[in-house]
Amino acid sequence: MACSFCVASIAKALGRMAGVSRVNVNLAHEEALIEYDPEWVRPAALQDALRDLGYTIRDPDKVRAFEEQAAELAWQRDNLLFAATLSAISLGAMSLMWLERLPPAAMSAMYWLMPILALSTVFGPGWHILAMAWASVRRGILNQHVLLELGAFAGLAGGFLGYVYNEFPAPDFFGVAVFVTTYHVLSGWVSL
Repeated sequence: MACSFCVASIAKALGRMAGVSRVNVNLAHEEALIEYDPEWVRPAALQDALRDLGYTIRDPDKVRAFEEQAAELAWQRDNLLFAATLSAISLGAMSLMWLERLPPAAMSAMYWLMPILALSTVFGPGWHILAMAWASVRRGILNQHVLLELGAFAGLAGGFLGYVYNEFPAPDFFGVAVFVTTYHVLSGWVSL
């Protein structure tokens, strides 16, 4: 849980469930207090809704193991390093293209390199963001994950349109998908 978007997403998702009368989310403590009627909704359903949105359920009475925290940090770090590597390759290739330092053969390679980098970033390090965005859309919630995916898929769409319409600079649009996704992966790591 990193921002007010998270708080609003949780409050909306749980507040729309039958049997839930009140939801209070504390960003600082990363906790949610849910008042509900157990005849209408089970605790497991509430937990499933939170997991679908990409949040982890923890017992507030138990201390989180150091190993669990270290594993989460390592996974986020590795995810970020992979996304950053793809972004660095994209930025290097695109900078050479913008500075007109690419020979014609290398310029044609941009039309297969950039979609590979874009798809690898969106569906690789960005996969968990896509899953959270899909869970939010299914619940009618517009949050930062949905906005990121709109930006990333707009970049992919513009890139693929560039193969049909010359007005769309395909490598640049694919670059948008890479950079927007990497930025969101970075923000997830920084929020830990």
